[in-house]
Amino acid sequence: MKNWEKAEEKVKELIKGKRTPGSGNKYILGDVRAPGKVVEVKQTDSDSMNLQYEWFEGLEELATEDEVALAIFFGLVGFVYYPVGGEDGKRWVTKKVSIRELPKQVQTVRQTWELDYLDSLRHW
Repeated sequence: MKNWEKAEEKVKELIKGKRTPGSGNKYILGDVRAPGKVVEVKQTDSDSMNLQYEWFEGLEELATEDEVALAIFFGLVGFVYYPVGGEDGKRWVTKKVSIRELPKQVQTVRQTWELDYLDSLRHW
């Protein structure tokens, strides 16, 4: 099993959900789903990744029907972003970040997203 699959499996276990077949094809958002919940999972085996504005924006479109979250993995070390409220600051611009550089908050046009530990998904 590849690390991206292990990352999705970990999220699946935490939210007691199911992996979404075909979610990597860019037309289906949400790698893991549970009733009323959708989690997009991004994983890299590199020291850094491009934290993309579009990931947050795409999840916000689903937020009218479901609670949403974005799980970020470096190797198999994961974190999660949750939307927590309205507009509040400078809009996020896609940029390369390492695990130590993950921003505590990401601002989009619609939401502020806050970073938390992956295990917080157990209580989501």
